[in-house]
Amino acid sequence: MNNASALVLAAAIMIAAAAEYSVAQVAGQPNRPPAARPALTPEQHAAAFLKALLARDERALYAYGPGFFISGKLPPATIEFLYKSDPKRGYRSVTDIAADGPLVTTIVPQADKNVVMVIYVPMKYKAGLKSTKFLESEWMKKYFACWFDTTDSQWRLYYNFCFDETDGPYPGDY
Repeated sequence: MNNASALVLAAAIMIAAAAEYSVAQVAGQPNRPPAARPALTPEQHAAAFLKALLARDERALYAYGPGFFISGKLPPATIEFLYKSDPKRGYRSVTDIAADGPLVTTIVPQADKNVVMVIYVPMKYKAGLKSTKFLESEWMKKYFACWFDTTDSQWRLYYNFCFDETDGPYPGDY
């Protein structure tokens, strides 16, 4: 690059920087990057995940666990577990459970301080959460649950996709 080209490039950079500064000053804002968003509360994290889950929004769900996706898509077995009822086992889909009425979330801290279990249960079954028998026998019938790693500001599904490969968070034979 010759001296004339270097001077033109330097002038262009200075003009662009000055224009950015003056636009920020005209707007009454200091010339700095935008502030970070405030951290979500655990309840807001749980609600955001639920919204994406019930809307079948795979793009939003991907943020909660890229490792559970294959080529950007949920595997068919996970989709079947979440969105299709299984009459043989008496299991209902998350959308069927949600159709029982407004869902209440209960956040249960786990022994690992960076992991929580979120239980999603229709309001009419909320009292059942106090019963071990309910927790053991009504998973994917009257409630569903998911583990989340809360280490980072973006929660991640922990270990599995809402207990999809297990007998639930409270299996009766443990």
